[in-house]
Amino acid sequence: MALNYGQIGVISKAITFADAGTGVELGFLPANAYITAIQVGVSTAFNGDTTNTLDVGITGTLAKFANDIALGSAANASVTLLGSGVVQSTNTATKLIGTVVSTASASAGVARVTITYVQL
Repeated sequence: MALNYGQIGVISKAITFADAGTGVELGFLPANAYITAIQVGVSTAFNGDTTNTLDVGITGTLAKFANDIALGSAANASVTLLGSGVVQSTNTATKLIGTVVSTASASAGVARVTITYVQL
């Protein structure tokens, strides 16, 4: 009996305070893959404190994988996934979107979103 092993992949994208209110394309999750982890490293705090957050999802469900990730302090954070990731059942890739929510109109802030996935 042959064993099949999944291939691990990583998507990484920088976001800034200027991305507030827009859906930033983070990258594409391949077909038949699922997210195993999301990490966010804030190198420059978004200066609206806890009113600056990040959601990670897809078109139509912007907080499908993670929501309300705090961007108000310089730190690295492992994010609790909503659900258990997703298995893509189609043969097409799925665009991942990061949405920066800033109710305090931040004028500074830089972070890097890193998504780890396993391709089946």
